[in-house]
Amino acid sequence: MITRSNIITDIKNTNTIAAIHDLEKFAKIKWGVEDIDLTGLDANAMQGTFAVMDRAIERYPELRGTVKSLKVTAMFETMTANLHGSLRFDSTDYANGNFEIAKQGYANYVELGIYPTGTALEDAGVHELGHMLEARLVKERESDWTLQKVAWEKCKHARRILDSALKRVNLNERDIAKGVRNAFPMIAQGSDDVLVGFYRGLSADVRRGIDIHSISKYATANASESFAEAFKDVVANGDNASGLSKAIMREYENYRREESLTCPCPCPLS
Repeated sequence: MITRSNIITDIKNTNTIAAIHDLEKFAKIKWGVEDIDLTGLDANAMQGTFAVMDRAIERYPELRGTVKSLKVTAMFETMTANLHGSLRFDSTDYANGNFEIAKQGYANYVELGIYPTGTALEDAGVHELGHMLEARLVKERESDWTLQKVAWEKCKHARRILDSALKRVNLNERDIAKGVRNAFPMIAQGSDDVLVGFYRGLSADVRRGIDIHSISKYATANASESFAEAFKDVVANGDNASGLSKAIMREYENYRREESLTCPCPCPLS
Protein backbone atom coordinates (compact mmCIF):
# COMPACT_ATOMS: atom_id res chain seq x y z
CA MET A 1 0.00 0.00 0.00
CA ILE A 2 1.18 3.54 -0.58
CA THR A 3 1.53 6.09 2.16
CA ARG A 4 0.29 9.67 2.38
CA SER A 5 3.80 11.02 1.70
CA ASN A 6 4.56 9.06 -1.44
CA ILE A 7 1.06 9.58 -2.85
CA ILE A 8 1.98 13.24 -2.90
CA THR A 9 5.45 12.84 -4.38
CA ASP A 10 5.21 10.09 -6.97
CA ILE A 11 2.28 9.27 -9.24
CA LYS A 12 4.19 6.23 -10.54
CA ASN A 13 3.28 4.51 -7.31
CA THR A 14 -0.35 4.44 -8.45
CA ASN A 15 0.62 1.27 -10.28
CA THR A 16 0.66 -0.49 -6.89
CA ILE A 17 -2.72 0.74 -5.71
CA ALA A 18 -5.02 -2.15 -4.93
CA ALA A 19 -8.11 -0.31 -3.72
CA ILE A 20 -10.34 2.55 -4.80
CA HIS A 21 -9.91 4.06 -1.34
CA ASP A 22 -6.26 4.77 -2.11
CA LEU A 23 -7.17 6.51 -5.35
CA GLU A 24 -9.67 8.63 -3.45
CA LYS A 25 -6.97 9.65 -0.98
CA PHE A 26 -4.62 10.46 -3.87
CA ALA A 27 -7.16 12.77 -5.53
CA LYS A 28 -7.90 14.56 -2.26
CA ILE A 29 -4.26 15.09 -1.33
CA LYS A 30 -2.69 15.91 -4.69
CA TRP A 31 -5.55 17.40 -6.74
CA GLY A 32 -7.51 19.08 -3.95
CA VAL A 33 -10.76 17.21 -4.63
CA GLU A 34 -13.16 17.98 -1.80
CA ASP A 35 -15.94 15.44 -2.32
CA ILE A 36 -15.10 12.00 -3.71
CA ASP A 37 -16.79 8.62 -3.71
CA LEU A 38 -15.74 6.06 -6.32
CA THR A 39 -17.34 3.09 -4.59
CA GLY A 40 -18.15 0.32 -7.02
CA LEU A 41 -15.48 1.13 -9.58
CA ASP A 42 -12.57 -1.16 -10.45
CA ALA A 43 -9.27 0.24 -9.10
CA ASN A 44 -7.25 -1.52 -11.79
CA ALA A 45 -9.38 0.13 -14.47
CA MET A 46 -9.03 3.54 -12.81
CA GLN A 47 -5.26 3.57 -12.33
CA GLY A 48 -4.34 4.42 -15.91
CA THR A 49 -6.92 7.18 -16.10
CA PHE A 50 -5.70 8.71 -12.83
CA ALA A 51 -2.06 8.55 -13.96
CA VAL A 52 -2.82 10.40 -17.21
CA MET A 53 -4.96 12.97 -15.39
CA ASP A 54 -2.15 13.57 -12.93
CA ARG A 55 0.31 14.14 -15.77
CA ALA A 56 -2.05 16.76 -17.19
CA ILE A 57 -2.40 18.48 -13.81
CA GLU A 58 1.38 18.54 -13.39
CA ARG A 59 1.70 20.22 -16.79
CA TYR A 60 -1.18 22.65 -16.16
CA PRO A 61 -1.00 23.34 -12.40
CA GLU A 62 -3.88 25.84 -12.62
CA LEU A 63 -6.08 22.72 -12.72
CA ARG A 64 -5.40 21.98 -9.06
CA GLY A 65 -8.52 22.70 -7.05
CA THR A 66 -10.79 23.00 -10.08
CA VAL A 67 -12.20 19.49 -9.63
CA LYS A 68 -14.48 19.79 -6.61
CA SER A 69 -16.22 16.44 -6.82
CA LEU A 70 -15.51 12.97 -8.25
CA LYS A 71 -18.43 10.56 -8.19
CA VAL A 72 -19.96 7.60 -10.03
CA THR A 73 -22.87 7.77 -12.45
CA ALA A 74 -24.70 5.39 -14.77
CA MET A 75 -25.37 7.76 -17.69
CA PHE A 76 -23.67 5.53 -20.30
CA GLU A 77 -21.05 8.21 -20.98
CA THR A 78 -17.46 7.40 -19.99
CA MET A 79 -17.06 10.66 -18.07
CA THR A 80 -18.92 13.95 -17.71
CA ALA A 81 -18.03 17.37 -16.24
CA ASN A 82 -19.87 20.56 -15.38
CA LEU A 83 -19.20 24.20 -14.48
CA HIS A 84 -19.36 23.42 -10.74
CA GLY A 85 -16.25 21.22 -11.03
CA SER A 86 -18.14 17.96 -10.74
CA LEU A 87 -16.69 15.00 -12.67
CA ARG A 88 -18.53 11.71 -13.03
CA PHE A 89 -17.16 8.29 -13.98
CA ASP A 90 -19.56 5.91 -15.69
CA SER A 91 -20.01 2.68 -13.76
CA THR A 92 -20.77 0.91 -17.05
CA ASP A 93 -17.20 1.42 -18.32
CA TYR A 94 -15.20 1.39 -15.08
CA ALA A 95 -16.77 -1.53 -13.21
CA ASN A 96 -17.85 -5.14 -13.54
CA GLY A 97 -14.94 -6.09 -15.79
CA ASN A 98 -16.17 -3.87 -18.62
CA PHE A 99 -13.08 -1.68 -18.97
CA GLU A 100 -11.27 -3.82 -21.55
CA ILE A 101 -14.43 -3.95 -23.66
CA ALA A 102 -14.81 -0.19 -23.33
CA LYS A 103 -11.16 0.32 -24.31
CA GLN A 104 -11.70 -1.63 -27.52
CA GLY A 105 -14.83 0.37 -28.24
CA TYR A 106 -12.86 3.59 -27.81
CA ALA A 107 -10.11 2.29 -30.12
CA ASN A 108 -12.75 1.59 -32.76
CA TYR A 109 -13.97 5.18 -32.45
CA VAL A 110 -10.40 6.42 -32.92
CA GLU A 111 -10.20 4.40 -36.14
CA LEU A 112 -13.38 6.13 -37.31
CA GLY A 113 -11.95 9.56 -36.51
CA ILE A 114 -14.47 10.22 -33.76
CA TYR A 115 -11.69 10.73 -31.17
CA PRO A 116 -8.13 12.00 -31.75
CA THR A 117 -5.52 9.70 -33.27
CA GLY A 118 -3.10 8.39 -30.66
CA THR A 119 -5.50 8.61 -27.72
CA ALA A 120 -6.98 5.83 -25.59
CA LEU A 121 -9.85 5.43 -23.16
CA GLU A 122 -7.48 6.29 -20.30
CA ASP A 123 -7.30 9.81 -21.78
CA ALA A 124 -11.02 10.42 -21.20
CA GLY A 125 -10.27 12.06 -17.86
CA VAL A 126 -7.96 14.56 -19.57
CA HIS A 127 -10.79 15.57 -21.90
CA GLU A 128 -12.87 16.43 -18.84
CA LEU A 129 -9.95 18.35 -17.34
CA GLY A 130 -10.00 20.40 -20.54
CA HIS A 131 -13.52 21.40 -19.58
CA MET A 132 -12.20 22.36 -16.14
CA LEU A 133 -9.67 24.70 -17.75
CA GLU A 134 -12.56 26.32 -19.59
CA ALA A 135 -14.63 26.48 -16.38
CA ARG A 136 -11.74 28.24 -14.66
CA LEU A 137 -11.66 30.88 -17.40
CA VAL A 138 -15.41 31.37 -17.08
CA LYS A 139 -15.22 31.84 -13.30
CA GLU A 140 -12.25 34.19 -13.58
CA ARG A 141 -13.81 36.43 -16.21
CA GLU A 142 -17.53 36.49 -15.47
CA SER A 143 -18.61 38.50 -12.43
CA ASP A 144 -21.64 36.53 -11.22
CA TRP A 145 -23.26 33.13 -11.51
CA THR A 146 -25.81 34.18 -14.16
CA LEU A 147 -23.08 35.45 -16.48
CA GLN A 148 -20.98 32.39 -15.77
CA LYS A 149 -23.83 30.06 -16.66
CA VAL A 150 -24.49 31.87 -19.94
CA ALA A 151 -20.78 31.96 -20.84
CA TRP A 152 -20.50 28.22 -20.13
CA GLU A 153 -23.58 27.28 -22.12
CA LYS A 154 -22.53 29.49 -25.06
CA CYS A 155 -18.88 28.28 -24.95
CA LYS A 156 -17.94 31.96 -24.87
CA HIS A 157 -14.28 31.70 -23.91
CA ALA A 158 -13.60 28.40 -25.66
CA ARG A 159 -15.02 29.96 -28.83
CA ARG A 160 -12.73 32.97 -28.57
CA ILE A 161 -9.71 30.69 -28.18
CA LEU A 162 -10.83 28.45 -31.06
CA ASP A 163 -11.52 31.38 -33.38
CA SER A 164 -8.10 32.86 -32.69
CA ALA A 165 -6.37 29.50 -33.26
CA LEU A 166 -8.21 28.97 -36.56
CA LYS A 167 -7.07 32.37 -37.81
CA ARG A 168 -3.42 31.70 -36.95
CA VAL A 169 -2.95 28.02 -37.73
CA ASN A 170 -1.36 26.77 -40.93
CA LEU A 171 -2.15 23.07 -41.10
CA ASN A 172 0.27 20.70 -42.75
CA GLU A 173 -0.91 18.35 -45.49
CA ARG A 174 -1.19 15.39 -43.11
CA ASP A 175 -3.67 17.26 -40.91
CA ILE A 176 -5.61 18.61 -43.87
CA ALA A 177 -5.99 15.11 -45.31
CA LYS A 178 -7.05 13.76 -41.91
CA GLY A 179 -9.64 16.53 -41.59
CA VAL A 180 -11.05 15.82 -45.05
CA ARG A 181 -11.25 12.09 -44.31
CA ASN A 182 -13.11 12.75 -41.07
CA ALA A 183 -15.47 15.28 -42.66
CA PHE A 184 -16.09 13.40 -45.92
CA PRO A 185 -15.82 9.62 -45.30
CA MET A 186 -17.03 8.90 -48.83
CA ILE A 187 -13.71 10.12 -50.27
CA ALA A 188 -11.54 8.85 -47.43
CA GLN A 189 -9.66 6.43 -49.70
CA GLY A 190 -8.18 9.24 -51.78
CA SER A 191 -4.48 10.02 -51.53
CA ASP A 192 -3.30 12.89 -49.34
CA ASP A 193 -2.46 14.94 -52.45
CA VAL A 194 -5.95 14.49 -53.87
CA LEU A 195 -7.62 15.35 -50.57
CA VAL A 196 -5.46 18.45 -50.06
CA GLY A 197 -6.34 19.61 -53.58
CA PHE A 198 -10.01 19.06 -52.80
CA TYR A 199 -9.62 21.12 -49.60
CA ARG A 200 -7.93 24.00 -51.40
CA GLY A 201 -10.93 24.38 -53.68
CA LEU A 202 -13.47 24.78 -50.88
CA SER A 203 -14.83 27.95 -49.31
CA ALA A 204 -13.23 29.38 -46.17
CA ASP A 205 -16.23 28.36 -44.03
CA VAL A 206 -16.06 24.75 -45.20
CA ARG A 207 -12.29 24.66 -44.70
CA ARG A 208 -12.81 25.91 -41.14
CA GLY A 209 -15.03 22.90 -40.42
CA ILE A 210 -12.46 20.57 -41.94
CA ASP A 211 -9.73 22.14 -39.82
CA ILE A 212 -11.70 21.27 -36.68
CA HIS A 213 -12.30 17.77 -38.05
CA SER A 214 -8.50 17.38 -38.14
CA ILE A 215 -8.66 17.04 -34.33
CA SER A 216 -11.60 14.63 -34.30
CA LYS A 217 -15.23 14.39 -35.33
CA TYR A 218 -16.27 14.91 -31.71
CA ALA A 219 -14.36 18.20 -31.68
CA THR A 220 -16.91 19.60 -34.14
CA ALA A 221 -19.81 19.35 -31.64
CA ASN A 222 -19.16 22.87 -30.29
CA ALA A 223 -16.24 25.10 -29.26
CA SER A 224 -16.14 23.61 -25.76
CA GLU A 225 -15.65 20.11 -27.16
CA SER A 226 -13.08 21.46 -29.64
CA PHE A 227 -11.09 22.83 -26.71
CA ALA A 228 -11.38 19.68 -24.57
CA GLU A 229 -10.46 17.40 -27.48
CA ALA A 230 -7.47 19.62 -28.32
CA PHE A 231 -6.31 19.45 -24.70
CA LYS A 232 -6.62 15.67 -24.69
CA ASP A 233 -4.75 15.46 -28.01
CA VAL A 234 -1.84 17.63 -26.81
CA VAL A 235 -1.48 15.87 -23.44
CA ALA A 236 -1.59 12.44 -25.10
CA ASN A 237 0.47 13.13 -28.21
CA GLY A 238 2.69 16.12 -27.48
CA ASP A 239 4.45 17.33 -30.64
CA ASN A 240 2.57 14.71 -32.68
CA ALA A 241 -0.82 16.22 -31.84
CA SER A 242 -2.91 17.86 -34.53
CA GLY A 243 -1.61 21.25 -35.62
CA LEU A 244 -4.90 22.84 -34.64
CA SER A 245 -4.82 21.19 -31.19
CA LYS A 246 -1.39 22.69 -30.57
CA ALA A 247 -2.56 26.07 -31.87
CA ILE A 248 -5.58 26.00 -29.54
CA MET A 249 -3.40 25.35 -26.50
CA ARG A 250 -1.00 28.13 -27.53
CA GLU A 251 -3.95 30.51 -27.80
CA TYR A 252 -5.18 29.32 -24.40
CA GLU A 253 -1.84 30.33 -22.88
CA ASN A 254 -2.02 33.71 -24.64
CA TYR A 255 -5.58 34.18 -23.39
CA ARG A 256 -4.52 33.49 -19.80
CA ARG A 257 -1.61 35.93 -20.06
CA GLU A 258 -3.92 38.67 -21.36
CA GLU A 259 -6.14 38.17 -18.31
CA SER A 260 -3.18 38.34 -15.94
CA LEU A 261 -2.30 41.76 -17.37
CA THR A 262 -5.79 43.16 -16.83
CA CYS A 263 -6.72 41.54 -13.50
CA PRO A 264 -4.58 42.93 -10.66
CA CYS A 265 -5.90 40.63 -7.96
CA PRO A 266 -6.73 36.93 -7.60
CA CYS A 267 -10.16 36.13 -9.01
CA PRO A 268 -12.57 33.89 -7.08
CA LEU A 269 -12.99 30.41 -8.48
CA SER A 270 -16.09 29.40 -6.61
